[in-house]
This record gives sequence, C-alpha cells and structure tokens, in this order.
Amino acid sequence: MLTGGLISIFIVDSHRDDLLAMNEALSNFPQIKVIGKATKWNDTLARLGMIIPDIIVIEYELPDLNLKQAISQLRNISPGIEVVLVSEKHRTTSETSLEALELGAMYFIRKPVDAEKGERVQYYQKYFRPVINLYTVNKNTRTVKASTQKTRAVSLLRPPAAKTLRSSISNDFSLLAVGSSLGGPEALKNFIPFLPADFPLPVVMVQHMPAGFTTSLANALDEKSPLIIREARGGDILRPGYIYLAPGGRHLSVRHDSLNKNSGNHVCTLSDSPPLHGCRPSVDILFNSLAENYEGNIIAVILTGMGEDGRDGVRAMKEKGNCFCITQDEATSVVYGMPAAVVQAGLSDLSLPLQGIAARVNEMARRRSTAPVQPPAGI
Repeated sequence: MLTGGLISIFIVDSHRDDLLAMNEALSNFPQIKVIGKATKWNDTLARLGMIIPDIIVIEYELPDLNLKQAISQLRNISPGIEVVLVSEKHRTTSETSLEALELGAMYFIRKPVDAEKGERVQYYQKYFRPVINLYTVNKNTRTVKASTQKTRAVSLLRPPAAKTLRSSISNDFSLLAVGSSLGGPEALKNFIPFLPADFPLPVVMVQHMPAGFTTSLANALDEKSPLIIREARGGDILRPGYIYLAPGGRHLSVRHDSLNKNSGNHVCTLSDSPPLHGCRPSVDILFNSLAENYEGNIIAVILTGMGEDGRDGVRAMKEKGNCFCITQDEATSVVYGMPAAVVQAGLSDLSLPLQGIAARVNEMARRRSTAPVQPPAGI
C-alpha cells in the first residue's frame, strides 16, 4: 500500500498482450501506480508476501487459479485488498460474472476481442476508469466503519431530526425500494425470497452491477421467490407481485405514466446518463426519482455495500415526508458502508440483522392505519 494518495495495483494475467496493455492503460492514470505483474498465481502469492496492493487484477481463466481459494488467500494476507477480474469475452457468461461478485470481487471486466495493441490500451483505460472511481469513492469505508463501531449505540437511538421526519409517516405504504452493493447478491438471496406470494407492494431495486450481470441475478432470485422478478424495462408499470431490478450498467428511475396521465400509475424508465458515485445503476438516481415523482409512502431498505450511494436519496424522500428507512446492521453486512452512511446521517429509522428484514417489511406492508410507524422497543 502506498502513501501520498496513490492507488497501488498488481496485475496477474497469463496473456502477455493483455498484461502489457493493462499495465500501460493503468499507468496513464496519475493516481495509479502498478507495483507488480505476474503470469502465474503461485508467483503472485510469493510476491504478495513482500508487497500488498490496494487492488489486484486477476485473469478469470488463469491456468493455476482456484478463484474461491485465491480470494480466501488474499483476505488472509490483507482483508482490504480489492479484487478485479478480467476474462475473455467468449468464455464469460453472466453466471460466472455473478459467481465472481458473490465470491467477493469488486468488479468484472470482459477482455477486448481481436483488438490491436493501441485499441487494447484504450479499451482497458475506458473500462478501468469506473473501477478506479468506485475504489476512490469507497476507500474511506473502513474509516467510516471504525467510527461507526464507536458511535453505533448512539446512532441507533435516532437523533431528533430522524424522529421529526418519521412522525408524519403513516403505515399506509405502497412501494418497497431496495439498494445494495458489495455483498448484495447474497444478501438479496436471504431477503427477497422471504417476501410472500401475496406481498402487497411493487418493489424496485438497485444492485450495483455492470452490464451483463443482472440477468443471472434476476433469474436466480426469481427461481427462489414466489414473486416475479425481472430486469426493469422502460415503460414497465409498477404492479404488486413484481420486483423490478435495475439492469446492470443502466440507471433506473420511476416516473408518472405519461401515456395515461389520469391512471395514477408509475412506470420504470432507464437511462445511460453518467455514473453517480462511480455507479451505474445508482441507488440515489432511483431514490431521488421517487422523491420527485412518487406520492405514496415508501419503505426503503439499504443493504450491505461500500460507499454512500442511497444516503442522499433517502434524505430526499424523508424531506418529502413519505419514507421509512430500514438499514442492514453492521454484524450481518459484508461491508458496512452504505448502511452506515444512512445511519450516521440520522436517516435510518430501524437497523436490523439481514435475517429479520423480510419479516419486518412484510409486517409493515400489510398495516393500514394512521398510527405512526415506530421501531420496536430497544432498537
């Protein structure tokens, strides 16, 4: 790890052309220093005893690589090492991409096909830029987590501002909005399938993933869930019984149904606007659209993830007065970054272990009264 604000990167790839192209592309970023290159995993491990990078780039098809074991080895060397995987496009499926993220990789990049050297360098420079942005946004997560550990009991007492915002929220909820990032696919598998078939609210959801990843995630959740789960499409009308997942690499927003202005319906819209917080899709893009366009009361759930995406959107919904926010607790979060940001801003109404969120959401969704929602005693 380097001082002076530089991000150190180690590259492992068995193909010399890709190794050199990635090295050149990364070296063009002023905040990056490539501190090592290798073509074999065993050679990499031997060198990691002497140098510890911030990010390690690993070829997915590396001949001597057992990915699950390799990530475990890296965590033993230093828990803070982030893993970025690169893979030949024709050998990569969305299933392997999802598996890689579930194992703890921060990002997954497909290699360019039949590209000349200059084209390879430009390609890697383009696709490593969001990786570097994401790392830069999230590099203070450990500091956030450490400070949160010291103030966690105080934070969960709910500062007065949060109580004031919450006091006007009735139990008549009409939408569930979910945001997650690192560790999210596994968290979602322990949350979404436990919403019952007669769950009365439509669900909109953002999981930080690049293009090509979310189809498998939606399919995997759909197989385990009694609800219908699919990637959102532009023009989808929000209906109970459906969960709309933001497609990887695209922002999801919710707008009034402009084709049927008197219907009261809301529809999904997709965009390729620039990333926010280094992320596309972004939780804040979705939540801010809800604050602007959605009149009903919303249950917002922030699950495990790095960074602060979702915090400003929760604030916007609370300022409108129609949001109750549940955050995943620190003990069950893979990374307590996104939930911590909401808690520290005084915007979390309730912090729960992952295993308890579905039951609480289902209970809240079924109430119809004017009594304000209050957290259980002692929370």
